[in-house]
Amino acid sequence: MADIFQKPQTAGNMFNNSNLPPIGGGLPPKVNKNQIITNLYKTVLGRDPDPNALMYYISQTEIDENVIRKQMVESEEHKKILEEYKKITALKKEIENLKKNIELTEKRVDDKQKEIKELDTILSHKSQEISRIREESQQHTAPATSIPQPPLEIFSSENGIAKFFRKMLKMLHLVD
Repeated sequence: MADIFQKPQTAGNMFNNSNLPPIGGGLPPKVNKNQIITNLYKTVLGRDPDPNALMYYISQTEIDENVIRKQMVESEEHKKILEEYKKITALKKEIENLKKNIELTEKRVDDKQKEIKELDTILSHKSQEISRIREESQQHTAPATSIPQPPLEIFSSENGIAKFFRKMLKMLHLVD
């Protein structure tokens, strides 16, 4: 099977490949048809030839290298290789896009975690301030009224928090 991560040969660049001598009547005596056919199989289909195909092409004395190459390029096996390569290329692009999305998401998560930490710090300071105000109010006022505990839903919006603090300050007679 072809190395699916390498670009396969296409018809256009395979027929211009002159790295192998032609098969057929014009073969020099030292050229090994077996090796030529094996090289074609590896170049075009990315694999060694099966024994039947090798014997078939060796027995064909009138077929040259370009005819064999053309038959291989037009074969269903080669078309499948090209389709798989296209799919792999598309998947590689999709993986790169997903990696970029992951990086962006991780950055957003980091930013949100920093924001949460800042809000926790602010909430802690506000809680300390409320405790301080309560202590001061108990020291300066008669025990006639106690400061009510706000319901939790008051803190669900910024407006609710502001109303609560205004009410607290009014009760403590710090604002009109």
